[in-house]
Amino acid sequence: MNPKKKIRFSKKAQSAMEFLMTYGWAIMAFVIAVTALFLYGPNVMKSPSQESCILSSGFSCSEFVIGSDGIKLVLNNGIGNDLNYVIVSATNLQQGICSDSTPQNIRDGSHATITLSCTNLVVNKKIITDLKLEYTLSGSTLSKTSHGKIAGQVKNIQVSGQQQPGGGADTTSPTASNLNTSLSTIYKGNVTLFSGTWSDNINLSTYVLSINQGSGYVNQTIKEFGLSSNVSTATVTITASAGTVVNWLFYAYDGSRNLGASSVNQFTVHGCSGTPNSCDSFYDSSCSAQLICNWVFNDETQTEECLGTARACTLFTTQNSCINQLGCTWS
Repeated sequence: MNPKKKIRFSKKAQSAMEFLMTYGWAIMAFVIAVTALFLYGPNVMKSPSQESCILSSGFSCSEFVIGSDGIKLVLNNGIGNDLNYVIVSATNLQQGICSDSTPQNIRDGSHATITLSCTNLVVNKKIITDLKLEYTLSGSTLSKTSHGKIAGQVKNIQVSGQQQPGGGADTTSPTASNLNTSLSTIYKGNVTLFSGTWSDNINLSTYVLSINQGSGYVNQTIKEFGLSSNVSTATVTITASAGTVVNWLFYAYDGSRNLGASSVNQFTVHGCSGTPNSCDSFYDSSCSAQLICNWVFNDETQTEECLGTARACTLFTTQNSCINQLGCTWS
């Protein structure tokens, strides 16, 4: 071989080796980062050293808390499909041991509160644990798995609701106070916010408003208490007519499925009520003051008379128009 060519080849090999030694680690780090982003989504790049709940792409935690008896989180489903039999487990736990969550179904775009009961968690200590999500897509029998990580300080609260602070089964029901409506005077058609404040010896779970607008009690949508909330709220459009007495109350469950009920509250729907005087009850031109009556000449009888159907009292929305319709009362 030509010595000059050998020298040139040696220099090229040396340059290639220097390039790999200089930039090889950077290239490898880039490949690892891209792979992580593909598998777990952008949240994986966040550091778990702070209070955090990081899940793979399509899932997220809107709230979470680590208590002395377990982990509770609000799991959001954004993968584009309904999920069946969702089970969350904690793995590689630094302290204590946790049981798997109860299986739940979560619709696409919806959420569920997930609770993992744990033992031997030390209050005020920080833990970092891996999360494993097992589920099946709606319409499929194949099990899928996603992963995440949760980190935070163990707080001196109970989240699983399985035992009272002193031990033993929890049999105490939630209690309600401060029951209110957003409007002091309520008319038919008003959109009204109902609210109440709850307390429980361990933790609250779900609640529902039940309202009777004159034809029996109807339960509204069941809602979950937030992880740090003890207030029940529900918005209802009042469909009852003026003069109707509306009764309402809240029900609430705690984490041990103890049911509590608030006191029954009531209000009277305000507005125009009564039965308007019929048009044929008028015998002179004062008939025209009664909506919708008309004083007209009848060609057949050759007499004047009041014709029409008087407007219903419930259709009047102001006090003046209501009391001007004979037979109607504003309350």
